[in-house]
Amino acid sequence: MKDFSERINALTPEQRAVFELLRKSSRKKPARPGAPPPLERRTGAEPAPLSFDQERLWFLQQLDPASVTYNIGTVTRMEGRLDVPAFATALNEVVRRHQIWRTSFPLVDGRPVQAVAPVLRIEMPVVDLVEVDGARREAVALALAREGALRPYDLQRGPLLRALLVRLGEGEHLCLLAMHHIVTDWISSQIAWQEMAVLYQAAREGRPSPLPEPPVQYGDFAVWQREWLQGETLEHHVDFWRRELDGVPQVLELPTDRPRPASSTGRGRREPVAVPPRIADPFRALARQEGATPFIATLAAYSAVLFRVSGQERFLVGSPNANRNRPEIQGLLGFFLSQLVFRADLAGDPSFRELLGRAKKTAFAAYAHQELPFGKIVEALRPERDPSRAPLAQVDMQLVEAGPSSWIEVAGLRLSEVPFGEGLPKFDVSVSLLDGAEGIRGWFEYSLDLFDPPTITRLAESFASLIEQVGQRPDARLSDLRPLSEAARQQVLVEWSGAAAAGPESESPERSIAAQAARTPGVVAVVCGERRLTYGELDARARELAGCLRRLGVGPDVLVGLCAERSPEMVVGVLGTLKAGGAYVPLDPSYPEERLSFLAEDSGIRVLLTRGELRSRFPDGRFRIVDLDALEGARELDGDGPEAPPESLAYVIYTSGTTGRPKGVMVSRRGLAGYLVWAAKTYPRGSGSLLHSSISFDLTVTSLFVPLLRGERVVLVPESEGVEGLAAALRAGEGLSFVKLTPSHARALGRQPAGRTRSLILGGEALTGEDLAPWREAAPETLVCNEYGPTETVVGCSLFAAPAGELGPGPVPIGRPVAGARMVLLGRSFQPVPLGAVGEVFIGGPGVARGYLGRPELTAERFVPDPFGAAPGARLYRTGDLGRWRPDGTIEFVGRNDFQVKVRGYRIELGEIENVLAAHEGVR
Repeated sequence: MKDFSERINALTPEQRAVFELLRKSSRKKPARPGAPPPLERRTGAEPAPLSFDQERLWFLQQLDPASVTYNIGTVTRMEGRLDVPAFATALNEVVRRHQIWRTSFPLVDGRPVQAVAPVLRIEMPVVDLVEVDGARREAVALALAREGALRPYDLQRGPLLRALLVRLGEGEHLCLLAMHHIVTDWISSQIAWQEMAVLYQAAREGRPSPLPEPPVQYGDFAVWQREWLQGETLEHHVDFWRRELDGVPQVLELPTDRPRPASSTGRGRREPVAVPPRIADPFRALARQEGATPFIATLAAYSAVLFRVSGQERFLVGSPNANRNRPEIQGLLGFFLSQLVFRADLAGDPSFRELLGRAKKTAFAAYAHQELPFGKIVEALRPERDPSRAPLAQVDMQLVEAGPSSWIEVAGLRLSEVPFGEGLPKFDVSVSLLDGAEGIRGWFEYSLDLFDPPTITRLAESFASLIEQVGQRPDARLSDLRPLSEAARQQVLVEWSGAAAAGPESESPERSIAAQAARTPGVVAVVCGERRLTYGELDARARELAGCLRRLGVGPDVLVGLCAERSPEMVVGVLGTLKAGGAYVPLDPSYPEERLSFLAEDSGIRVLLTRGELRSRFPDGRFRIVDLDALEGARELDGDGPEAPPESLAYVIYTSGTTGRPKGVMVSRRGLAGYLVWAAKTYPRGSGSLLHSSISFDLTVTSLFVPLLRGERVVLVPESEGVEGLAAALRAGEGLSFVKLTPSHARALGRQPAGRTRSLILGGEALTGEDLAPWREAAPETLVCNEYGPTETVVGCSLFAAPAGELGPGPVPIGRPVAGARMVLLGRSFQPVPLGAVGEVFIGGPGVARGYLGRPELTAERFVPDPFGAAPGARLYRTGDLGRWRPDGTIEFVGRNDFQVKVRGYRIELGEIENVLAAHEGVR
């Protein structure tokens, strides 16, 4: 709204005064609804006002006088011997017959009016390209046509019609007729060429025009329209449209290939679509059976495809309306074309037959009120002004019946239309179709600001595929129809999903670290302030703890609580628990006592590892407490104990729950080992990493284990130092292997010396190009990675390594599945979604957790059988995240399908907060 207001304020005082007059012009004496009065020729000589749709177009042109969005051009191929003087005579006779093509729009008393020139002769320059190389000749001709069609018009001065004739050879010409939309529409072009064919033959034979004079002129229509559509008649139609569109979103959020610009550049392109008769015929038969026109059936199919791509159940679709319902204007040139808006309702996953019934009801109601100009609908609903979007409907569709041929023969000439240019799209996407003996064919026109050609090609293919399927299965629910061809299914379910990639061979992390200690016992492994632990010391202390734990009954699937601040003892606690065969349960010391008590009880831990004053937070003696500062040795246990089975648990991390009860995610040793081996091979080597987050957050798993697997060091940043401590550690670091942060951390750090680390790994939250800009500028040589993965699938399942240079604004992809992980995007009924469409992210592979501790119902809901898995018993985790495939096979995160949010990387279910608030005595 602000941008629109600024553009209005930028106009001259005279132009603003015009807008005020136009706004008030419809406030006239009331008239009762009923049949419209007769449309008759005016007797007065005063200039006619603009029609309502002309007024809206004039208004838009004033906002951007140099815009060519509303220029219309047609190119006609003329084969045969052309009599150029006779053709020029025919064109100018059409101009004489129809006043609108002699009209300009000057201001009179501060308002635009239709000023008709008494005489206007249109010059027709001829450009001869016969000498141009044959291979280039037509391309040069079409370039000349585009240049002529895309020059701005001066609406006040005119003329608003241009002609150009290009000679390609003996017996072949191209003719350009270009106009501003304010004086013509596509039916006018057809009428004009039909008249010119008759007039050309008469001119060649020296005869006068055989055509009768038009009974009325466009100015008569404009006066008639304004006299009729006012008062109660106007309100009758306005009230219908207010009711019809009430509550329907006025923006359709199609997934785009790039962020939407502040305003449209007008660059467009067309991609063809063709539905052959063998597919179109059953579809047409279904429409006849249901009492629907071909247009209504095609509108329903188009709506279904848009729903598939956007995931939006309710939206608006526009369609041009000829608006020639009166016999007096059937053969008249001018801007009669208006815009109808149809409500698309796909709620409840209907069958196509049911959707067709909804579309038929909506269309019949809309046609009963089609007389109201689109500008009046916009004025009544007052949508938020956005220069980058068409108001109300950002998608458009038209279907017309194809004639017996696409050419005209007259006086030895064969005339046929030539497509030219890339279009001037007025919508994000519009489809124009011919319905005839050759099937349904046409093109999708789209904005190049938003979409790449392959995206629209896939949309056209999906449209044709859906028409085929609903013709065969009209009673199938839309979710049960396959949105993909077999080739596309193979691409998204196998090639891009990671299904064909095997996971790395892995060894348990505690065994790998022990082997590293044997090789380099004197190398520093852990740093915390002035304290150091070498690999030899770390392994010895972890073995000592493991022996103690085994004596206390710790083994496979036995849970051990760990409540310790970031310290060498915390690292010993994690490693010692794994060596004992058990699974650690992080208990963050910063949690309130009530939450710590709940986690300890819910997990059923037998042993708690803690230190110092933290012991006092667990006073009830429900489990054995081991003080990490005062271990009693278990030296009689020489060496590591037996290795725990790969399917046993490595850790249980609690995440927020929708019911107010946190849920414990059970992660297997196989899953943990596979992720760590992949990460250790993938991320650059260096001196080590910084560990700055709680072990209750699985982002820590990467920073803790990967350096120790590679003989590097882990630098612990104490909790008390916060972001400032992390910044200081970054400045002090030298050649760090990687630093893993959430985007929130990255934003808080600003322009820190990222060059001190060889790679920056972002995870835990949605990432944008804006988040990365300071780091990319400060350290362009640092590898920047976006790692994605829920706690339920072991830290990271996909990775996007950002290319060098500018990423641009908007979301950064979450990348492709890592080795061993499997990711698919599914819609309703577990069908894979088309490329570019929004679907829920499902994750499979050995990293999928066992489930939620003690929550079988929730486990069954979120961990589901893999309908596409080759292995028996394969499962997929339903993430609740929404994503889409990009054309390069990477996945882009687009949001959530529930009320989960992220705060500094931590998952927060709003339901948990609601339940806590509802339990408070002061909340009602």
